[in-house]
Formats: sequence, C-alpha cells, structure tokens
Amino acid sequence: MTALVVAPMVVGTAAAYAQEASPVAEALYREGKRLIEANRVAEACIKFAESQRVEPATGTLLNLANCHEKEGKTATAWAEFTQVAGTADLKGQTRRAAFAHEHADALEKNLHSLVVDVKRPSAGMVDANPSDGGNGYKWRLVLATRDDRSKTFGAPQPLAAPLNGYFSQRHPTLNRDETTIVFATGADASTGVGYEYLYFASRADASSAFGPPQRLPPIVNSEVRELDPFIHTYPDGGQELWFAHSESVGTSILHWTPIANADLGAPDAFATPKSLGGDFVQGINVTPVVSEDGLELFFSRGSGPSEISIWTARRTTPNEPFGKPEPVNSLNTDQADRPGWLSPDRCRLYFLSSRANPTTDGRLNIYVAERRPK
Repeated sequence: MTALVVAPMVVGTAAAYAQEASPVAEALYREGKRLIEANRVAEACIKFAESQRVEPATGTLLNLANCHEKEGKTATAWAEFTQVAGTADLKGQTRRAAFAHEHADALEKNLHSLVVDVKRPSAGMVDANPSDGGNGYKWRLVLATRDDRSKTFGAPQPLAAPLNGYFSQRHPTLNRDETTIVFATGADASTGVGYEYLYFASRADASSAFGPPQRLPPIVNSEVRELDPFIHTYPDGGQELWFAHSESVGTSILHWTPIANADLGAPDAFATPKSLGGDFVQGINVTPVVSEDGLELFFSRGSGPSEISIWTARRTTPNEPFGKPEPVNSLNTDQADRPGWLSPDRCRLYFLSSRANPTTDGRLNIYVAERRPK
C-alpha cells in the first residue's frame, strides 16, 4: 500500500468555534487541539470524538478526520472527510469542502474492503448443504480485499463465526465506519425455510472481528419476511435503514426508517418503518440503494428472481417523495440485474448480474458501472 502525504490541517480558530459550541464541547475541542499539537494523536482523537458526540460541528469532525488519518484509520477518516465535504458543499464553504474532498479522494484509493454475498459453489467461498432449499447452496457473507482501488479484489473469504450460521446469510450492508453490519437470514430453525429476518452485528473498529449477530427489534422485523437491508448515511451523519418487506410470494414493497440509536438492538433505535407506496408497490421491489445526499434511489423490480432489473427514481430534496421510477436501460439485460452500492459521488454503481450465467442456476457476478459527475 502506498503511503499518503497530505498537507497540515488548517481549521477555524478556537474563538470562532466558541460561538457555536457548548462549553463542554468547546473544552474538549481545545484539549484535542492541544494534544494534536503535542503529537499525542490517539488522545487527541478521543477528545475530538467526545466533543463531536456532545455537540456535532463540522469543524470538529474535520479535526477528527485528520486525527484518524494520522492514526492510520483509513476507512474511518475517509467517511468523516466525505461527510465534511458534503456538509461544506451544502453550506457553500468552498475552502473547507475542497480540503475535505482532496483528503477523501486520496484516502479512497486505499480503501480495500468490500462485503458481498456469493451464491456460487467455489472452494472457500460457499458452503454446500443439500438441505438448504434443495439446491445445494447456502449464501455466506464473505470479504474480499485489495490494496488499491485500481487493483483487482483478492479471493473472497468467509467472515468469521458466528456471523455465518446454519441458515443462509444474505444482502450485507455496512455503516460508514464499518463497525456495524446488517444482513438478512432465516436464522431461527423454528421458523422454517422461506422466512427471513434482519440481523445486525457490531465491532469496535474496522479491523476487529464482529460480535454475535442479534435480531433487529420487532418494529423492523415482522413475522413475515424482511430482506435486502441498506444503511444510508447523509452527509450530516443522519442514518436510515432501508429494506424490502414481503407479505406474499411475488410482492415486496420498499420501506425505510430513521436510525435514532447507534445500538441497533435498543428499543428506541428505530421509528415505525414507512412504505414508499405509490409507484413503488407494483410486483417485486427489492435491493434499495440510496445516494449519500438522499436524492437518488436505485432498486430492482420484476416478477421473479430471474426476471428482475435495475430501476431508479429521483427527488429534489430529502423531504420530498421520490418521483416516478424508470428502468436503467443502459445497465439492464434480459437476465437478473440488482444494484448493490453507490459511491458517495454517485459516479460508480456496483451491481449484481446473471448476464454471464444461465438464470436457472442462480449465479450472480459483481459488476461496476461508471458515469461522469453531474
């Protein structure tokens, strides 16, 4: 991995910060500045993080991102610089936005983890079990890594136990700092095959192993089927959980709910999920993917697993409903196509497709499509 060389951090003065911060947040911020100037990076990061927790501020988050970059926490720093860049763009803070964009772009080249789900009987990738739906496959959560975005991912490796259990685990989604994963599974043997529920697992940081998976609260999980979770994070740090809810074969509707607590197992973590409704209730609507600014939605629509394609809808503000969805004809084939992840700048869409395989065996390959910035 190539070392990064970046310019020193330049942010507003403490006096300017004091105009918008609480006394506790300001004191923590000042202590963080003192520690970073003394090259006590780890201690400074703790102070900046606590100040940001007490009272979120873009300047504090910028210093925290710089601190995490110095610590070598690439994914965390990239997420924070990206968040600062988005907020600064919205507020017209051109210098701050340019600085954050520059650092985020440099760090993004060294992001190296991608969580995918695989349904392909290749050694080290998928466990075979004839009792699982009768097709001999189980879906497993796996991790593929690379040293640089321009390079090819290495061979996927199953995530460590206890994430992968008796039933299939599918459709993983990570939060921005990669400390929480949400996925769908029929984990309770008493429910029988065909039922899916949303589970989550947490870890201290992106380099640690995930703890035991826990089922999301009943306000999210019905007694029918929830699938295809997607954690959406706005530039200001606000989060939503998107997913598909299916009450019968051949129908599923997209839902979303704000995330109010970082502990996704807490009773107050979610509000009652809302359905998109309107033009989004026809047939099967699954795999929602939302742009960071909340203005663009990708999802897959169709009549069955092998007859499904990528659709998109847009809106002008996050508080408005999405407009009429349209198929993304430039990406769709006569096979199965499903969106998976959209880059923060909305220029790269990773998606799954069976275009290279017969639809009868269910194999999906991962593709990436690029477009120019708008």
